[in-house]
Amino acid sequence: MDQEQLTQYVVALQFCSRIFQNSPDEDLLRAVIGGGLLHGFGAWACFEPSEQAEKLWGGTLAPESSASALAEAYPAEAAQARDVLHGLYLDLHLDHLALFSGPQPAAAPWESVWREKEGLLFGRRTQEVRDSYRAWGIAAERDGHEPEDHLGLELSFVLFLVQKMSGAVAPYSGKTPQAALTAFMDEHLLAWAGECLKKSSECASTVFYREMPRLCCLLLGNLRALVQGMTA
Repeated sequence: MDQEQLTQYVVALQFCSRIFQNSPDEDLLRAVIGGGLLHGFGAWACFEPSEQAEKLWGGTLAPESSASALAEAYPAEAAQARDVLHGLYLDLHLDHLALFSGPQPAAAPWESVWREKEGLLFGRRTQEVRDSYRAWGIAAERDGHEPEDHLGLELSFVLFLVQKMSGAVAPYSGKTPQAALTAFMDEHLLAWAGECLKKSSECASTVFYREMPRLCCLLLGNLRALVQGMTA
């Protein structure tokens, strides 16, 4: 993975991890809208069309279309208008609550809900994910309060492994970062994230949470294909 690829994947994973854990605050919105980040995603290689991503999504994905929709809904000048920015923040906050929080979220962001027989939180999948984190000497930021199999936390762990892949790292608990990333994506994230992301896109009331799940799915598909290519 060259430096440009690494930078794209790191920035994209950081952003996706954050926005699925919490809605973007006004400072983050000002930075990504004013800095053109949302508008530029369509040209990033990590978001390019991918057979793996479309299989994960269960349909066609068009990154340029998603980026155009984001650019139209969140123009750069909005970052300079305090009232407009605050309004965007409130819309995203309410959408995030409806999609990912509360007693009955429209797109429950926990692996256990999608993969356990009765859809219960803190199930076997949560324990497996917790063990994956601890095997690398880390614990989820919300340990004890948020199930470790939250989408945002799983993305954060993937980010951690991608960053470890960029340097000379000795195997940890018998696995290289690359092997751990492959196993975690196949055994956990890719086994449920596509359904969750598609559901959140379908139920979103904002352009942001309609289009970002599409881009996140592309990101995951391209990352998995990249890692597979590195081992081929």
